[in-house]
Amino acid sequence: MLNLSFFPKIFSYAFCFPGIIILVTITLVGGISGLYFVQIGKGLEEVPEISVEANAVLLHRNNIADIRPGAFSQLYNCTVLNLDHNKLTEIRADMWDGLYSLEGFGLSNNLIASLSEGAFSTLPSLTGVNLAENNLQEIDRKQFVGLSFLDTLYLSENPICTIGVGSFSELQSLDVLSLELALVTEITASLFQGLSSLRYLQLYQAEMSKFGEGVFGVMPNLTNLFIYGVNESTILSSDMFHQLSDLNILSFQQHKIIDIQHSAFINLHGLENLYLDWNQLKKSGLKCGLVSTNLKYSIWETMKSHP
Repeated sequence: MLNLSFFPKIFSYAFCFPGIIILVTITLVGGISGLYFVQIGKGLEEVPEISVEANAVLLHRNNIADIRPGAFSQLYNCTVLNLDHNKLTEIRADMWDGLYSLEGFGLSNNLIASLSEGAFSTLPSLTGVNLAENNLQEIDRKQFVGLSFLDTLYLSENPICTIGVGSFSELQSLDVLSLELALVTEITASLFQGLSSLRYLQLYQAEMSKFGEGVFGVMPNLTNLFIYGVNESTILSSDMFHQLSDLNILSFQQHKIIDIQHSAFINLHGLENLYLDWNQLKKSGLKCGLVSTNLKYSIWETMKSHP
């Protein structure tokens, strides 16, 4: 699995040469090495000519608004492409012709409002894509067809208001999902259909009013669940986490949780960390079946309002 978290290690190296084209062999933490084509912060409006030997292409912090078909057609060995902080407004499959070996893909902090059908279908080796901080409003299953190896997907800080049923059902290998649901009023199990392999889920600053019945039951392998910012009064029901026996970390911070039903956590035998701080719980609401013998850390507060 190629973890996008190594991108910052590339950035720290590349910013030593702002606005300069460079092709150099470097080895990063974790033994990742190769030829890196670097052209950062130079105001580029289109993709430049790139050495066919490049294993990674770093073009972030430019002004690229579109990518002509074939711009990367000779980069058969490229495994990393970073286009963060550009001005792309849409993603089409013909932009990525030739990137058959691409694994890690940075597209955050653009202006992307549209993913075409099969937007990444020409990237059969893709394992991680960062689409955070864009203008995406709709998510549909046709956008992610052909991504059978994708294990990491960041969609946080997008104004998503519509997620089609089974939108992620093509992503059978997905392990990590970070999702902004600021305009979704109800989270239901249908949103996560097909994500039976998912282990890490972050729902960021969601303003939904309630969770649907059995919402997390379609993701029985979850080990880390982080949900932030529900702005309506919430009750954690007794069946909400019933099938999450492998859950290790559970965070419901900065919500308006007023009560936890009896036995809400009773099946969480693997739970080690529980975070319920910045809610509106009273002590009487904490009799919720915390029977995990592995629980190492828990925190909650009885605050009546957020800081």
